[in-house]
Amino acid sequence: LVTRMVPLDYELKSGEIVDIVTNRTAHPTRDWLNFARTAGARSKIRRYLKTHERDINIQIGRERLDRELKVMGVARGVEALTEDIENWLSNEYNGKSFEDLLAAIGGDEIRQHAVAVKLIDRWQQIREQREGKETKEEDDTLPLLPTAPKQGSSAHLQVAGVSGLLTTLANCCCPLPGDEIVGFISRGKGAVVHRADCKNIGRYRERERERLVSVSWVSMGKQRYLAPILITAHDRSGLIRDIASVVSEVGVNMTSVTTNVSSDRERALINTTLEIDGLDQLNRVFAKLEKVKDVRQVERDLGKKKEK
Repeated sequence: LVTRMVPLDYELKSGEIVDIVTNRTAHPTRDWLNFARTAGARSKIRRYLKTHERDINIQIGRERLDRELKVMGVARGVEALTEDIENWLSNEYNGKSFEDLLAAIGGDEIRQHAVAVKLIDRWQQIREQREGKETKEEDDTLPLLPTAPKQGSSAHLQVAGVSGLLTTLANCCCPLPGDEIVGFISRGKGAVVHRADCKNIGRYRERERERLVSVSWVSMGKQRYLAPILITAHDRSGLIRDIASVVSEVGVNMTSVTTNVSSDRERALINTTLEIDGLDQLNRVFAKLEKVKDVRQVERDLGKKKEK
């Protein structure tokens, strides 16, 4: 006879007699699977969990999808989903009901980011189809999607294959049209666009990989971009004047200049930020700067500051 209270994972020995203490409010939990000994017991526990945890997973999934949509700029979150959109989403996921889909998100079977991207892409398609002929009533069924500021002929980006979403160019690496880029979904900023080799992207890949999205340049235009560069040179009188003159000849503006000179005055490190329209113009500036007397190296200043 076992004369004391023992935990559920206690292993009975041959000949022991027990009384089982019951409670009407008690129920199996997932950790019971760790000490259930027979296949039949595990099967019954799983069956119970599948039925009773579903409601919890639906709630978790709803909250995750709602949060993801709001992070991506859909202010109403899951409230923006109409019955038609829910049915469309069901077909996209092999006939799962919307609640099945939420339960799968809550149970870590489907990533909420993938679902949010599909939804935004679908809303974008519907909006384009209705463009020029929508009624007020029809327009009210679509959520207000985040858009980048309109400019006459600016570089255009696609986020995860979707055009017109809110994007911000990262200050840490200052990507330019033509650079290989990656997006990081940031609250309030949409997709923050980094160079693929930015050190911050390396950090995000380790800790927040699920918030990274593919981004691509789909058109270029006459928009100005900031390009920090680093010039290494032998220090001399008039060096900064010569550098500024060459940059001005190419039609480029220098927005800032800082210089650090070694104690022996042999080496000068010049950090300057240029306003340019793309990589071609930057390469022309580099070619000119490399011909300036005493300039040893010219390179882009990438990832020196951490993204806040």
